[in-house]
Amino acid sequence: MHLAAPLKDSPGGEQSLCARCKASPGTVAGRNDILCSTCFLAYVRSKSIKRMDPFRVRNVSSTTSAPPLLLLPFSFGVSSVSLLHILSGQLASQRERVGRTGYELLVVWVDNSNVTGETEDGKHKREVFAELAKGFGGADSGLRFEVVGIEKVYEYKQRNTSSNSEGRDISLVTAALEEADVNDSSPSIDPTTSATSPNAATLRALLSSLPSLTSQHDILSILLSRLLIAIGLQNRCAAIIYSHSTTRLAEKALAETAKGRAFTVPWITNDGPIPVENHIYHLSDSSTNPPPTSLSILYPLRDVLRKELITYTTLAPGSPSLTTFLVPQLSALSAQDLLSSPLPSVNPKTTTIDALMAQYFATLEDAYPSIVANVVKTVGKIPVPKVEGSGERVWCSVCGFPREEWNEEDGDGEILEGLMMCGGCRRSMEGVGKEVLRSWPL
Repeated sequence: MHLAAPLKDSPGGEQSLCARCKASPGTVAGRNDILCSTCFLAYVRSKSIKRMDPFRVRNVSSTTSAPPLLLLPFSFGVSSVSLLHILSGQLASQRERVGRTGYELLVVWVDNSNVTGETEDGKHKREVFAELAKGFGGADSGLRFEVVGIEKVYEYKQRNTSSNSEGRDISLVTAALEEADVNDSSPSIDPTTSATSPNAATLRALLSSLPSLTSQHDILSILLSRLLIAIGLQNRCAAIIYSHSTTRLAEKALAETAKGRAFTVPWITNDGPIPVENHIYHLSDSSTNPPPTSLSILYPLRDVLRKELITYTTLAPGSPSLTTFLVPQLSALSAQDLLSSPLPSVNPKTTTIDALMAQYFATLEDAYPSIVANVVKTVGKIPVPKVEGSGERVWCSVCGFPREEWNEEDGDGEILEGLMMCGGCRRSMEGVGKEVLRSWPL
């Protein structure tokens, strides 16, 4: 029986009652019980809302105070669509009950198309995002929607605060990279694709020079994360609300460990503040209104499996259906189809570490959901290093995280063109030319 999948009628036409309400027929197989669709939706919402407790209405100091702004990255997957729907409903409920909300949402989609090339999915995403803003946004919704190009990461100039930088400002390099060595065998980034800005061309040259598809995906993910942190700091957000499910967090924990960045796992998989000392940027108004010096990360869906979110998107009421906001489009498939669809075969030459972890946990959560949950619970027990006093630490110039000390056996601490790198980032940047290294945007 597939986890969280709608159940088919038994041969005798009988159905068990919902284990929660004891009134409606059980139509959805949860982790331990058979639930009706109403109780299943309530179960997913309650798991998420519980983790939003710091942003309840009663925590806003007064009726005249502006509620804190939270950044919600959007990716068009079942997790981000589900979380947007849940949080939008919570804001509406707060407004209906007390006339105000405990927070506001800035929903940001980072568009890669100027760097990776235009695709049909990219065009469809722009249309869908406009529909999202129209359907969920509005003057009184507490939500606003923005599209940001990944190349915007070059517009944030890092302020050097780490002791290992030796006084060098690792910042935006405006010089063109026409003379940079480009790896023509790069499997996904075409350096000849037309760009809409010099920054996009510079970033494309950087990515196309990386030695493998895994390296490209890794560095692009790092730049995406650091761009979101910069956007959060620029907009004075109280927290970034990631839509990662239990399954996604398990994938990240193992993938980052395999890449050589196990020291970052406590920060990227747990709720709480992250070190931003090496992410503080010169903003346009920084002299009169300095950016915040701390930023929290929350994972409201950390107790919900991806399979459960697939079912949530198919059962959630409303018109149009939540599945219409998924890209690639999945509205024509039933939940049973989504849950039982075969995984694609793995080609090691064109498969990244992240993709391998995603395929592994997709099969594992179906048959052994408790194992996936235990991975996240175990990672959650690892102490998160304190942010205070992080100036004493050494910082990786690429991923932006600090370490108590460099581990030379892991390749930490190597300085290339002014970049101090941890072992994982050094491996991803292996073989990159000097001109490209000088273009590192942060």
